[in-house]
Amino acid sequence: MKRIKWGNVLKLIIFLFCIGLIIYDFYMLTIHSFITGNLLSWSYLGFITFCISFIIAGKIYSDFTRN
Repeated sequence: MKRIKWGNVLKLIIFLFCIGLIIYDFYMLTIHSFITGNLLSWSYLGFITFCISFIIAGKIYSDFTRN
């Protein structure tokens, strides 16, 4: 029986959270603006968290492909 690697499970949860944040940001900036007619833009904190989540998701993805 194989053991569960809890570190990989935690990485997967963080990865899914980062991907969800990226998809949500793209949705709010593109599709939501077309539906409601309100033009949204980045705040400094929003852009920083988007960049950080993009970097973290990329690092975790490269780690998963290496293993």
